[in-house]
Amino acid sequence: MAWFASDQEHTLAWRWGISSGIATFLVWWFQEGAVLMMGAILLYQLFLATRSYAISGRRLFLAFGSTPLALLLAVRIPWDAAAGPVVVLAVTALWPLMGLAAVATLVAPGKLGVRAWLVSGGAASLAVAAYTDSVTGFTASLVPEPRPAELAGCYRVLRGFSLPLMERPLPAVVQLDTTRWSLADTVATNRTSVYIAGDRRVTPSVWGEFGHWRDAEGGWVFIGWTYQRRLGVRGRFRRDGDDLVGRLVQYQDMMRLAPMPVQSVRFKRTACVSDASSSQARVPG
Repeated sequence: MAWFASDQEHTLAWRWGISSGIATFLVWWFQEGAVLMMGAILLYQLFLATRSYAISGRRLFLAFGSTPLALLLAVRIPWDAAAGPVVVLAVTALWPLMGLAAVATLVAPGKLGVRAWLVSGGAASLAVAAYTDSVTGFTASLVPEPRPAELAGCYRVLRGFSLPLMERPLPAVVQLDTTRWSLADTVATNRTSVYIAGDRRVTPSVWGEFGHWRDAEGGWVFIGWTYQRRLGVRGRFRRDGDDLVGRLVQYQDMMRLAPMPVQSVRFKRTACVSDASSSQARVPG
C-alpha cells in the first residue's frame, strides 16, 4: 500500500483493476457478444464508484459512475457513418481507461514521484493503444488492401484458442475462389445464396453451411459459412505475410444468455491440388 493512504483505498484500487481487466478482456474477445455479461460488471463498478467516493472523498468518482451509463445510452442512438466509429472507439477504450483512471485517482498525492508517474503513464498508454487497435483494426486499415486475385487460393485451417469451445466444425483446407455467388445458385444452396449473393465462394461447404468471403475492406477480409444467415460462423481476418489471421465467431438466430463461441484461426497459405497427380498451385479465376 505504499502508493495509497489507507488499506481501504488499496483494496479499492485492486477491485477497480481486476473488474476493468475482466471487462477489457470480454470486450476484446467477444466484442458485441459481451453485452449481457458487461451488465454485471457495470453494476459492480457503479458500487465501486460510490464506495470510492465515500472513502476517498474525491468527486471524480461520481463521474466514473455516470460515464458507463452515458456510453451505453449513446450506442443505442442511430449514428451516421462519421460518428459511428467514434462511438465504437469510445466504448472500446472505456473499460481500461476507467480502471487506470480509478487507480490513479486513489493514489495518495505525494506518494508517487514524477518519474514513476511518467513511466507508469507511458506503459499504460501503450497498452491501451495496442488493445484499442486490436479491436478497431486501425493499423490494419493503413496497409494497402490486397486485390481479390492475391487472396484467392488454398489455405490450411489452423485452429487456435477457443472460448467457449467452438461447436461447429471447420474444414482442414479451404479454397477462396474469385467466383461470386449469384441468385441463380438459389436452388442448389437451399436459398442460402439469396443472403450471400455478390460474395465470393469458399469451398468446401460445412454441414450444409455455404462458404463466402468478401474483398478486403478497411484492412480486413470477411470469411464465413452460413445457412440462410440463421446459423454458422463468421469473422474478420487481416493479412500476415501470405496467411490470414483472425477469429471466427459462431452465431445463430436464437437468443441465448451465454456468449457464442469465439475461436482464433489462422488460414495458412498452401498449394492447391488440382488432381491426384498434380500439386501445382492453382489460383481460381
